[in-house]
Amino acid sequence: MLLILCAHRPEATPIIKHYDLSLYSGRSTFPVYLGDDGRIALTISGTGKVAAAAACMNLAHMAGSGTTDAWLNAGIAGHGTCEPGVAMLAHKIIDVATGRTWFPQIHFPAGMPSADCYTVDAPVNTREQALYDMEASGFLDTVTRLATLEHIHAVKVVSDNSDRPYQEVTPGFAGELIEAAMPAIAKVADQLIESSNTLAETRRPHPAMNGFLLRRHFTESQRHQLSRLLSRWHCLYPDIDPLHQFANRKNARQVLDALRKALDESPVHIGVKTE
Repeated sequence: MLLILCAHRPEATPIIKHYDLSLYSGRSTFPVYLGDDGRIALTISGTGKVAAAAACMNLAHMAGSGTTDAWLNAGIAGHGTCEPGVAMLAHKIIDVATGRTWFPQIHFPAGMPSADCYTVDAPVNTREQALYDMEASGFLDTVTRLATLEHIHAVKVVSDNSDRPYQEVTPGFAGELIEAAMPAIAKVADQLIESSNTLAETRRPHPAMNGFLLRRHFTESQRHQLSRLLSRWHCLYPDIDPLHQFANRKNARQVLDALRKALDESPVHIGVKTE
């Protein structure tokens, strides 16, 4: 799943339309929009990092997010020199008030430039070669507790610069900027969804897990060991059912010992693939 945070409705509306999201009809502290296929959830926080943090926690609760889900903060930001409409990925996010810093890990072809993003407590006009917003640090501070850093990103569309101050940015103009940048935003969003799905698949319990648990009593610690060993087994022997090999052991400890011994003694093949 991909969970998206926008500060204001004009920024959110193009994303809601693009992914055909529907307003959640239940009780929620912040507006929440959901997709019918369960791939995307979006919330609107209002201005500031405190509101962003609260909205993210609310969205995580409402959507039932897990550690394999991805997060995206999408919205407008100021920049010292870039023209309005340029979409940029934040590769470093700095909270100006506290000095705290985050480094999102860009592990996919973003298709857009990246920049530092400074989160400030009040709007500023700047000449610096960086993005300036009011939500990203609150977003990062919260969702890094919920998901892995490579699945947490912020896409900012430049709305103002040293020649066009933030005071001239209207809600309508902000919406137009996000709508024009939707192909770039969607490219990042879709890659995050794919990466999140891949991570979820790798963390899915091995199909033989329940079979072992039904046949022998495993303590909680032994369950974790079994899960890790079965993950290794799947990587080495995806077509061999470990139940047939090890389920006849007398107890859980013998099962684990036999699995571990077989994996440790497995030959390692290093070579070059040829056509």
